[in-house]
Amino acid sequence: MGSYIITFGSNIGDKVRNIERALILLSRYGTFTNLSRVYLTESIGASQPDFVNGGFLFHCTLLPLDILKLLKTIELEVGRKPREKWGPREIDLDIIWSSFGEFNSSLLVLPHPEWNKRLFVVEILLDLGLKSFYGYTLSDLKIALKDQVVIPLPCVTARFLNLLDYLRTNSLLSENFK
Repeated sequence: MGSYIITFGSNIGDKVRNIERALILLSRYGTFTNLSRVYLTESIGASQPDFVNGGFLFHCTLLPLDILKLLKTIELEVGRKPREKWGPREIDLDIIWSSFGEFNSSLLVLPHPEWNKRLFVVEILLDLGLKSFYGYTLSDLKIALKDQVVIPLPCVTARFLNLLDYLRTNSLLSENFK
């Protein structure tokens, strides 16, 4: 059994529904044990709509490249369309960390190489109870990234927590979310 910290984001279409669909699809393959707060995050770089971002701890039997393939399949099922790198996304699912340790291939690098440049990822790691991560003190990194706009969305967080609780207690998937 492996564990992963996975982040999610969406900045096109019905952002919350896109993320809900991704969580429902992913729930078929493992279990969620923690969910960070959900944030409204200003995009970095290109001018585009703000993101809804969050993350979770996920446990499954898949190896890193297998879960990467699964996440890319889920992104397509939710409706992600090919665009330029760093462009707008209907859904984005990224592996930040794996219990299998550091990983480096042409398809996947773990920990995620950009994690320490994104305040929302630092906030997610703090929400998941971490104080440090790969040599960084997260509270110090949070101060260094303070110019990035990251706003907690408590109502969306509650909505996702309710969804994950439902999925945990009812192993059946609701057709209403497809």
